[in-house]
Amino acid sequence: MDSGCTNTTICNGELMHGLRHAEKELDMHTNVGSRVLDEEGFLGRFSPPVYHDEDGIANVLATREMIVAGYRITMDTDADNAFIVHCDGNRKMQFVNCKGVHVLEQLGANVEPGAKETSAIYRRQLSNLNNQPHFKLSSNKQNGYAGLEMTSKMATVRKNKEGFTPRQVKAAMEARSAMHILNAPSISPCTLFYLN
Repeated sequence: MDSGCTNTTICNGELMHGLRHAEKELDMHTNVGSRVLDEEGFLGRFSPPVYHDEDGIANVLATREMIVAGYRITMDTDADNAFIVHCDGNRKMQFVNCKGVHVLEQLGANVEPGAKETSAIYRRQLSNLNNQPHFKLSSNKQNGYAGLEMTSKMATVRKNKEGFTPRQVKAAMEARSAMHILNAPSISPCTLFYLN
């Protein structure tokens, strides 16, 4: 299960039924590249059609699509490092954290160390809880930002932007984004690329 993806993609066609040419192709972009998916079908009783990604390495359920389909999804990191999907009646599916990826828990099959690393355990290990940053809502229109601000970090970002026009700040943000797309190289290879 992935809270950062937009569409559900299934690599195992045996889990799907009603495979057909997709009504709308999916132009998929990931950290490892991009491709177009043109086949869709159904995953059990999951109501929206999902994309078949025969070259994929994992079946990925989009949290967004599960919510739109009416599933209630909760996460209590004090109890478990897992997403809980509430189904009909009292049935639940638990997607546990396995090495940074939330996978459907199958009894005894994927018990990884990260699955039980809860926030309650980490809080007991901390000597001083006052080091946790606090968030506050801001309606400060002067700096161009409104909404959630992290009090301890945003002042530094705001200070870094001082002396630059909004256009220069935007250009710097686009350059940083391009660096991340190129797998975050150091400045020198980017300079050589730009000069050539």
